[in-house]
Amino acid sequence: VEHLAGAPGLTLEPHPLDYIFHPRAVAVVGATDQPRRSGYNFFKLQLDNGFPGPVYPVNPRLSSVLGVPAYPSLQAIPGPVDHVISCVPAREVPALVEDCIAKGVKTLHLFTARLAETGLSELADLERRLVQRAKGAGIRIIGPNCMGLYYPREGLAFKPNFPQEPGSLGFFSQSGNISAEFICR
Repeated sequence: VEHLAGAPGLTLEPHPLDYIFHPRAVAVVGATDQPRRSGYNFFKLQLDNGFPGPVYPVNPRLSSVLGVPAYPSLQAIPGPVDHVISCVPAREVPALVEDCIAKGVKTLHLFTARLAETGLSELADLERRLVQRAKGAGIRIIGPNCMGLYYPREGLAFKPNFPQEPGSLGFFSQSGNISAEFICR
């Protein structure tokens, strides 16, 4: 690809995984000013860990979160959003997926739980439909019921007190709690 970089009229698209690990902007849907809630924690973590781009709180009932202006929807955010963290109930995720599609979001992290993992067929069907709709629109889903990403080089984290210095090891885990234990040891 390097030999093509300077070719006239040629634009190179980022690799789809670049949007996961190097998003231009992050939105936390369900961000809140209540410290014991996931929407507060995910929003605060991205700010505290030094995410280099904008971090937008999305909540139609709030005007700001931690002093940052809140938006009533993804559509109201003025710039591009590559990565969305969902801290809303499962029943709100279908509308969120549609908002992500309309906004051009590339990745959706569903911290949201209570879908297929419940064992209930109607929720498993809902999850299947959500994945199909997102996949058809080119959106990659992380989750559901997922702690998310820890990538200190980009200031992305899912727990407080994780080291902020990048290292030389990559790690994928099915369990957020086990990964947190691994990171903190």
